[in-house]
Amino acid sequence: MKTLICPVCKSDKVNLYLGGYAGILYRCASCGYVGPVVIEVDDLDALRELEELSKKTGTYPAEKEHVEDDSKAPTKKSRRGGVK
Repeated sequence: MKTLICPVCKSDKVNLYLGGYAGILYRCASCGYVGPVVIEVDDLDALRELEELSKKTGTYPAEKEHVEDDSKAPTKKSRRGGVK
């Protein structure tokens, strides 16, 4: 049986919030997240091991590969030429 996990707080207290022709939204009872993205897992033990690894390293392994330096990001200019 698949278990739904909240992408924000990693809780398994995720329920269907809205569903229909336009898509599905889930709601987390723990943190209040509402959105279409959830994590589906077959094995809760594997998720717990991943959480332990994230505590040791400070982030999930997949997130480390995609971390970018925000100081190099372009700034958005207003219509008057100033920087926001």
